[in-house]
Amino acid sequence: MTLVVATLVASFLGSLQLGFVNAAVLRYALQKQGQSALWLSVGGSLPEIIYALAAGYLHRYFNTTFGDVLKGISLGVLFIYGFYLIFKKSRALNVATSSKQNSFLQGFILGLINPQLLVFWSVFLSLYAPSNLSFINLLGFAMAAAIGALACLCLFIGLSYRYSEIILRLMGGAHQLDKWLGGIILMAGVVSVVATWF
Repeated sequence: MTLVVATLVASFLGSLQLGFVNAAVLRYALQKQGQSALWLSVGGSLPEIIYALAAGYLHRYFNTTFGDVLKGISLGVLFIYGFYLIFKKSRALNVATSSKQNSFLQGFILGLINPQLLVFWSVFLSLYAPSNLSFINLLGFAMAAAIGALACLCLFIGLSYRYSEIILRLMGGAHQLDKWLGGIILMAGVVSVVATWF
């Protein structure tokens, strides 16, 4: 039970760091596409289960060098995505609502391309889990990882949806949304690089 509670807290706090899923959720929420944002959040949270289960089986054999490689790949993709958002051609805001299936699938794919979750949960387990982790405890841990991430994303949706007009006005209009998100993603990437290697 202690592991589940600790996992919920760690997953919630870890999800505060802006990444692919968070950025996409914010974009939908600021466009007042609450349903699309919610389905994207659900899809984006499910890979937490996959990576948490993988970490549960691998944490005893976790290699720090391998972890740095995974984090480096993830940060590289994050930087590319940030630059793409900043330099892509601005266009009129598309407010057409995405289908549930498309939003869910988009979230799932964005969550999957975050292999540093394996690093995060492996390190977490090495600190807080017994070496003889039972299957039931492992399953509870994986579910808690997904629920914590989903709770954080729902908070993002609620705040962004409620204060979208203020946020967009501060950004200089909806057409600047991608550039701002790209800049925030790049800053988050720089912070991660400094925290990891300096």
